[in-house]
Amino acid sequence: MNPNVRIIFIGILFGTVVMSGCATAHALIVGSPYRPDNALTGGYSETRLAPDMVRVVFRGNSSTSEARAKDLALLRSADLSLQAGFPFFRVEKEETDVEKNTSDDLTISMPRSEILVQFLMDKPPGYLVFDAEFLVHTLKNKYKLE
Repeated sequence: MNPNVRIIFIGILFGTVVMSGCATAHALIVGSPYRPDNALTGGYSETRLAPDMVRVVFRGNSSTSEARAKDLALLRSADLSLQAGFPFFRVEKEETDVEKNTSDDLTISMPRSEILVQFLMDKPPGYLVFDAEFLVHTLKNKYKLE
């Protein structure tokens, strides 16, 4: 990459971060925040498929690890389970991929975690079932979320 182009790119990136505010700058440093999806910083989105089933997607930015993307998709699932009045949930299907964008010698990786979740009133035997309240508490502590 031409040194002048690199300097211009860094200047534009810095200006964008400054103009976007502290929350966006923080997200670019530590990873996507736990909030609805935003084109710049990432976040969660969901689609309700049935009263007891939802598909949750968490899209990270270039500073988000795969593990964080998976955890925050689980956190959103736990929040939705509790909001719907279900104390437990299980993951029916999980898919995580990493989108890579390459330009000259710069590669940016952005993880995406998608899970299909069924909400449950009880813990059925023989399945991996998550306690939604416990998971919310644990993951919010882990990532220092409110």
